[in-house]
Amino acid sequence: MELNTINKEVAKRTEKVTLRHFITESGTELSAIRIFYHSWGKLNSRADNVIWICHGLTADSNAAAWWPGLIGPGKTFDTNKYFIICPNTPGSCYGSSTPKELKSAADLPDKINLKITARDIANMFDLMTVQLGIKQIHILTGPSIGGFLALEWAIANTLPVKKLALVATSYYASPWNIAINETQRMAINRQNKKAGLATARAIAILSYRSAEAYNSTQQGKNETNEFYAATYQQYQGEKLVKRFSPDAYEFMIDLFNSHDVSRKNTDAHAALSKVNIPVLVIGFTHDNLFPPREQHQLAEMIPGATLQIIASDFGHDAFLTESRKVSAIIKNKLNI
Repeated sequence: MELNTINKEVAKRTEKVTLRHFITESGTELSAIRIFYHSWGKLNSRADNVIWICHGLTADSNAAAWWPGLIGPGKTFDTNKYFIICPNTPGSCYGSSTPKELKSAADLPDKINLKITARDIANMFDLMTVQLGIKQIHILTGPSIGGFLALEWAIANTLPVKKLALVATSYYASPWNIAINETQRMAINRQNKKAGLATARAIAILSYRSAEAYNSTQQGKNETNEFYAATYQQYQGEKLVKRFSPDAYEFMIDLFNSHDVSRKNTDAHAALSKVNIPVLVIGFTHDNLFPPREQHQLAEMIPGATLQIIASDFGHDAFLTESRKVSAIIKNKLNI
């Protein structure tokens, strides 16, 4: 699914905010952080009609393009009723501070890596709401690592959130996740950076899709006698290289790996028990990145959470390909 798809039905705005003197979890001060965002609809007089969307690993802030069917007049995220906002995660490629800019803002020696965690990003978003004058979030949501950020923010409970929708995500980066991410990092660091990024993306796609999806859509060979499955992998790698940077990709992998609600001498159950609002957890039957059992665990540890597993052969990417089903479930289960 192309991120640059123009959704002509939905009027959108693009703006940015700048945070000053941000302190990370590790104690590093960043002098300035730029956060680019898309928004739709209008903030009401009470500043509480907000739907906040956190995006996935390589997505951008134009959620109406990559999550079709959710945002617009009369849709689940109704632009006539709600102010919908999706910020681009700092360290990504789409308008927010780049990894190089973040490192410069931290004024760290070259040999010392800047550590930015999922909780740090959630804290940045929280400070962003102050600048925008937001008093309450009606629905906080995110798919994949966007779900990491939404969950970290909900646990911190720094801004009132009424409802939480977690889609194809988890309460921690599992050893399986970290192994996949490390294999991608090895590909980037042992080749030409752009060629390495293409290889990393091809590796990632295998965790985003399922055997069922490949076996149903990539059978056979093309007119030059090449396997469709092989050319598809090449295509996916080449496509990402055109729109994403290796440095940003490694940054986002590190951000992914940082997520674990059980850190800081607590356990996952204790951390998740702090989330005392209506929570909807949505998973997919063939998600290899965040398997359904993790969705069950996540829902069991959050008091009163509702779990919905959608049958789909498209694995983790089903949060994109099954967006209409996701939309209907959010609308029905969260009563919006």
